[in-house]
Amino acid sequence: PVQQIDQGTLRARLIQDGQVIEWATAPKAARPETKPNGIVMDDGDGDYRGEWLESSRMPSFIGGSYRHDDHREQGAKSVRFTPDLPELGLYEVRLIYVPTNNRARNVPVIVHTADGDREVSVNQREPMLDKGVPRALGRFRFEKGRSGFVEVSNAGADGYVVVDGVQFVPAALADEERSGKRASGFAASPGEAGGDLRKAMAAAVAVSPLTPEQPGNVTAPPSDEPVALAKDASPADVTGKRYDLVVVGGTAGGVACAVRAARDGCRVLLVQHNR
Repeated sequence: PVQQIDQGTLRARLIQDGQVIEWATAPKAARPETKPNGIVMDDGDGDYRGEWLESSRMPSFIGGSYRHDDHREQGAKSVRFTPDLPELGLYEVRLIYVPTNNRARNVPVIVHTADGDREVSVNQREPMLDKGVPRALGRFRFEKGRSGFVEVSNAGADGYVVVDGVQFVPAALADEERSGKRASGFAASPGEAGGDLRKAMAAAVAVSPLTPEQPGNVTAPPSDEPVALAKDASPADVTGKRYDLVVVGGTAGGVACAVRAARDGCRVLLVQHNR
């Protein structure tokens, strides 16, 4: 019976046969240092209500980490960013976040402006950058100083609410960024750059004879964010798409490999060949 197999003997035999016993930790993805324009506030500059978790599981756009609400206690958590604006004027306001498929599609945001409060809903599953420039909450008039603010909440959120920072860009400067006359200063997202790094990440979690050998056995730390795998997909959903890792076989090992790769920032396609 399987229960009577000596685990030590089995482990030694598997190692002798060159099998993968423990996955090496994938290298952490990182973006080049960002130099965005305007007034930029990192996640640590906010005033938080409720318990928010700091994470660096995915590469952040500002600083070395971001924060999320752990998808718990909807309506009990919020964060307010209050900038010190140098002059009265029209500013483009941007919520900086790290997107992935477990994020909320309906993050409620209140922008307190010189003309009153404006409510905006943000889909954090969409890429944060649009042609290299962060998506905007809108353009609003603000007084000089600290009278305005941006408040992000998790009320009614249908996924994880993530905050990496907030950016206030004078409208004229934002026009130059969106017309391509000035760089936004934000490094590209993992899907747009860092090909060699992403290949290394995929190889580190792939269980395959073609995977480069890695010295020693390193146990990966547990993830602090679950991964939402799509239940099903049609051929049209995947045709023409690029993936860092394709796992064929919906076995326990295949699913574990796919989840591990997704947690480390790879784009993964899991194929069940029996369907």
